Amino acid sequence: MGRETARLLPLLLPVILAEIVTVTVPGTTQQIEVRRGDVATVLVGWMIWYHRNVEPIDRFKPRDDWGFSWDNDVPNSNHLSGTALDINATQYPWTRLTMPADRVAKVRAGLKLF
Repeated sequence: MGRETARLLPLLLPVILAEIVTVTVPGTTQQIEVRRGDVATVLVGWMIWYHRNVEPIDRFKPRDDWGFSWDNDVPNSNHLSGTALDINATQYPWTRLTMPADRVAKVRAGLKLF
């Protein structure tokens, strides 16, 4: 999202909100807010793969998996359009690089499938 889009976001928000759905990730109790359609299919598919192959996504309560957000510290974040995810976010704080190397390797291998 460019600077112009970020400036127009307040005008676009009603359109974006109409496209946001809450999906329960199959095999878990986790729900995530994402953009409907292909975006939801891919992002929820990624969450299923991650849950089965890297680590559980429904271990932390209250939930720490985030999709769509009303606002963001990053003005051009894809969370503002419901096209991004943070999985187990409280376990892996932004910019801290705390995920162990073996899990990073699993994530990179999984991303090649998508």
